[in-house]
Amino acid sequence: MRISQLGVSAHGEFLVTSDILGQLNLFRYFRGEKSLKHIARSHEKWNPYQLCLFNETTILASTFDGDLWVCRNAPRGDADQERASLLTSAHINLNEAITWFETGSTPLDTWRKDPVAARFLKNVNSLSFALYSTVFGTVGIVTQIPQKLYELLLDLQESLIRLLESPEMPFKYRDWRGEQKDLQRLIDGDLLRRLSGLSKADIDTVLTGMTTVEKPKYEDLLDLLDWIHKLV
Repeated sequence: MRISQLGVSAHGEFLVTSDILGQLNLFRYFRGEKSLKHIARSHEKWNPYQLCLFNETTILASTFDGDLWVCRNAPRGDADQERASLLTSAHINLNEAITWFETGSTPLDTWRKDPVAARFLKNVNSLSFALYSTVFGTVGIVTQIPQKLYELLLDLQESLIRLLESPEMPFKYRDWRGEQKDLQRLIDGDLLRRLSGLSKADIDTVLTGMTTVEKPKYEDLLDLLDWIHKLV
């Protein structure tokens, strides 16, 4: 590869870089062969300001505009294809550029006796996370959650946004995040915290608007949100 690489982040034997074209490249180091193999690249141009290799398949890329992209290593669709592709799986605009990432994991032994945690954390030993800071001094966290919990919260979030954007509500989600700031397939913890300020009638409306079959009850939802806030 003769294209200059600008950013870099490593995780174990994997390495991700950004080049002057604004694209991402994923490499793997083979210790036995003492060689570095180019295994995947993006075809979209994110022009990332900071990179974080969350794990061997997931990359966090932030831009000067405050966009945070989650990219995943997609399997090769064609056996003749030389490299896999890095595809966008989620996006949020934070309105602030991220300047620093640090990864880690949260052991879940202390949560085993919690009834809410036990429902969603079966066969899960730890959750990976990435801590970040921004140019304005904001500190945030991006954390991994089990698929079942993710699907429930995503459904809850979409129903909450529909309520908050209804004409009778003074609070507008889009105004809060800023014009042309979208949220795609990420759970926004700050947004879900708005539930605690809603009346029981409004929360019931949010629950009714969910499409999942196993909708949580009002009391169970409050317990779930309280547990999530403690977790992160």
